[in-house]
Amino acid sequence: MTTTRGVDAIRAARVADAIREGARRLSDLRALIYETHRQPDRRAEWSRACEQFHRSYDRSAFPGGLRAGMANLEAGDPSARDAAITFLEVDPMFFRSGYIKEKIIRRIKHFDLAPREIDRVHSAILQVVRNRWCRELRSYRTLARRLSDPRLKSYLQHLADGGDPEARKRAAWVLAGMEP
Repeated sequence: MTTTRGVDAIRAARVADAIREGARRLSDLRALIYETHRQPDRRAEWSRACEQFHRSYDRSAFPGGLRAGMANLEAGDPSARDAAITFLEVDPMFFRSGYIKEKIIRRIKHFDLAPREIDRVHSAILQVVRNRWCRELRSYRTLARRLSDPRLKSYLQHLADGGDPEARKRAAWVLAGMEP
């Protein structure tokens, strides 16, 4: 017998797989575009890659389609909210994914999140702080302030006191933004 939590975990895994697959597809097409763009003998291949990239961007960038997903998120649809949080957790890297993450973060700031959702968002914030500077880090910083709690501050302080100098800088910067 499968529990509700088990069904949710299976659904989340499928959404995460769809996000990873879409990111891989868009990255592969973008690489093909760059590989072929200045080679006269591959002009037709370049044109097909561009067309395919633009044709598939909406459906590959977000589960169920980017436009529909953002509209559903804006409308407060719980499944879109779950997919959006999963998107932040997976942290896909493809052309314009940082802009998508910023849109998601701006929207999520206005939701009353359940404790489990807050934990998931905290995890996504910490993952980015640990791993890299990125355009959406400023948005994560404001989200961290909105969803601040002692555990998040403790984890960030641990990173700020930790070994990796870049992660220390990012953690200290996010912590500073959480202060009133």
